[in-house]
Formats: sequence, structure tokens, C-alpha cells
Amino acid sequence: MVINAEASSSSGRLSTKIARAQHKFFGFERELDIISAADASHISKYPIYSLRYFLNQPLVAKPLPDLELKLSDAELTRGSSLIAPFINPDFPTICLYTYATGEKCFSTTWWQDLYEALQNQFPDCNIIEALPVENISAFDFKLPAFYSQNIRELASFIAQTTLFITGDCGIMHLAAATQTPTVGLFNVTSKEAYQPYNAGCLGIDTNQKLPKDICDTLKPHIEKIDFM
Repeated sequence: MVINAEASSSSGRLSTKIARAQHKFFGFERELDIISAADASHISKYPIYSLRYFLNQPLVAKPLPDLELKLSDAELTRGSSLIAPFINPDFPTICLYTYATGEKCFSTTWWQDLYEALQNQFPDCNIIEALPVENISAFDFKLPAFYSQNIRELASFIAQTTLFITGDCGIMHLAAATQTPTVGLFNVTSKEAYQPYNAGCLGIDTNQKLPKDICDTLKPHIEKIDFM
């Protein structure tokens, strides 16, 4: 069986079409608007609801499980040793990831303004940066910054942070899958479709919002996860 997880992806539809499989699931149910679940628009939930529809199975009332990377104890221990040089362990840690593709990537000025607002709102926090594989920094490497080309090593590092803030990108979902409260910042893509949805995660539409507004939105969310 071949499952196309994103019906709007032309490459996904083509790959599904040419694949050598007896059963092919293209996932057109979203376009036909035939799935009744209120949260079916989310990119991670929609394929599950759509597959159940394809298999003539009723929707299940209980929530879908969270993403979970299932880091091993050894990986978590490794993450603890990796983050130790970057933080004061007596304070919570906010980790920023500032890279995304195309228009989803916020400018360096935007990130620097958000950093200043976070400093003012949460002065008793470590604020550090996780770097993309391109090894670039929106802060000119002036913040403590961690770099790794190993995706699970990066995940083990993220798992030791208290809050992870990033734009809409793959690393956003990686962070959520470590069970770390993750905040996704959206400016051009759909928050409802792509926001991290694990417990403790949050999506914020940044349009018409100043950095202070974003921090004000974060504050009650942070209090719920016993951040301070």
C-alpha cells in the first residue's frame, strides 16, 4: 500500500501514481470536504482521518496521540551533557531556532527584536540558539549557539530545553516530537494546518503583532507548563 500523506502535494500525487503498489491512497478527501472531524485540517491529523475514511472505518472520538521521537535514556543523557556548557542549570531555558525556507523565514532584525522582548519579559531565563545545518545565525553567533548535523543529537539537545521557539519548519515538528513545549511562529503558512499540536505546544500568527505582543501571548501559555 502507498499512502500520499499530503493531497495538495503534486510530487506526492505523482510518486503515488507511479509507485508499484497494489493499493494506492491519494488522500483527496480534504479537497472533497467529506471528513467531519473539527481538527482534520491539521497536516499531521488529516492523513489519519483520511485513511480511516478510505478503509471505511469510523472516526474515533478519542484524541490522536502526540508525536513522540522516543529518545533513548542514553540520548537524553547525551543531550544533558551537550546543553550543560550553554546554560545556567538553575534557570529555565528558551531555545530559538531562526531558520526556515523562503518567505517562512523571518528576518534577522525581526528575530533580534523578539530576543530583546523575551529578555525583558523573562529576565530569569537562559536564552540560547540552535543552529540549522547551514550553520547560520540570526544573531551573528552572539548568543550561546549549538550546532550539530546529527538530527537525533539535535533532538536530544532540544529535549533538555524548557521552551523551543521557531518559525514554520521541519525542526518545529522535531522539537514537538521530543515532548518539549514548542511554539511555532507563522507569517505566510496556515497555522491551523501546520502548527505543532502536542501537549504544551502553541501556534502564533505573527501578522500585525509586535514582538511584545508575541511575548504577551506566550506568558499565559508558559504559566500553564510551569515554565517559571
